[in-house]
Amino acid sequence: MRILLWPRAPVVARHLLAPTIPELLTSSTPVSTLLFDPLQFLVSFAGIVGLYGTGALLIRESTAAYRKGWGTVLLMGAAYGIAEEGVKVRTFFQLGGSPVDALGSYGHLFGVNWLWALGLTLFHATCSIGLPILLTGLWFSEVRGRRWMDRGR
Repeated sequence: MRILLWPRAPVVARHLLAPTIPELLTSSTPVSTLLFDPLQFLVSFAGIVGLYGTGALLIRESTAAYRKGWGTVLLMGAAYGIAEEGVKVRTFFQLGGSPVDALGSYGHLFGVNWLWALGLTLFHATCSIGLPILLTGLWFSEVRGRRWMDRGR
C-alpha cells in the first residue's frame, strides 16, 4: 500500500479524467483547438472540467458516504446525463444539426428525441461518471472506499 503524498490527488485526477474521456476522446471538444487556439481551448476545458468534474465528485462522494455500489453510481450518472444534456444543453429536444445530426430524424415523441436521449443518458452514466470513478478507484486503490473530501478527518 502506497501513501499519498498529496491527499487531494485522487480528486484532481478524477476531475481531469471526467471531461477528458467523454469530450476529448470522442472529439466533441477537438484537441486540435489546443494547437490552433490554446486560450479558447483552456477556457472551454476549464468549463467542462467544472461541469463534468463536479458531477463526478458529487456522485463519487455521496456513494462513498452512504456505502452504495455501482448500481447507484450508474443511476446517478444517468440522472447527471439527463440534467446535462436534457436540461442544460437541451440536445434531447433538437430536430437536427450538431451534435444530433442524422439521429435528429428518428425517435421523436412529444418533442423529445428519445433515441438520442437514451443513448446520451447511457453514455454519460458510463463514460462521464462511471469510467472516471472506476479508473481513479483503481489508480488510488488505497483510498477507494473512503471519502476523499472529508475535511481532513
